[in-house]
Amino acid sequence: MDIEERTIQAGGVKVHARVAGEGEQVLVLLHGAEADGAMWEPYMEGLASGRQVLAIDLPGHGGSHVTADMDCSPVGVADWFFEVLAAEGVETAAVLGHSFGGVVAFNLALEVPELVSHLIGVNVANLNLSTSGFREGADKLMKALAKGDLDDGTTRTILARIYDKDPDHEDIVAGAAFWADPGVRTFFANGGREFSRSLPIWRLREVETPTLLVWGDRDRFFPVEDARTSSLYIPHSRLVVIEGGGHSPFSDAPDIFYMTVDAFLSV
Repeated sequence: MDIEERTIQAGGVKVHARVAGEGEQVLVLLHGAEADGAMWEPYMEGLASGRQVLAIDLPGHGGSHVTADMDCSPVGVADWFFEVLAAEGVETAAVLGHSFGGVVAFNLALEVPELVSHLIGVNVANLNLSTSGFREGADKLMKALAKGDLDDGTTRTILARIYDKDPDHEDIVAGAAFWADPGVRTFFANGGREFSRSLPIWRLREVETPTLLVWGDRDRFFPVEDARTSSLYIPHSRLVVIEGGGHSPFSDAPDIFYMTVDAFLSV
């Protein structure tokens, strides 16, 4: 299946997207932190069964632009999302977000529920108030970024602790380069850091969109207990646990992931 790279003009900025498949139903894919929409390329064909799939780079990430005065808070990104769909002629879409992108997806369902027909969260970051080394590290990153103290050495030290790797490991070096990117820094400085906060239970109770949580039971960053607890408070939700799956279960068990998502979107 061909994947088209597309530039969308929305809200006064350029948005980079990858598009695959055809159909009346549109599924928007949101990437996690330290990534962009390219992470979804290996999985777009499997998700594009009878529908169009749109993998979007968030503002300041990948090929999507961000301006110095752009509102990147949950409310601002909801407005941005509305503009993106409008530019594509889409009235409503299913939204699937992984990790950090899952937090963004949940906030979209809360801020602009009329735009989100189905909500799919995959190993969502910060879904409740439980603590983890990842969450503590992310908090340190956000605080250092806010103070202007996030230099390369500080970033590598924090990421090395989060991922339990040497500061000179290639993954840590790549992560530090991500956090040094001016667009990424602008996104988080302009309100994007609000997405790093946990969604309180009372907010989860306000999610009226049909919701699917997909979780790998071996996620060492956000344990499956987060999903089990959160699913109790989300009114119209179901949880599917992929045994043996880690933080990215779509990579560990793609066929199960495709079937799970397709069954949910077919209802």
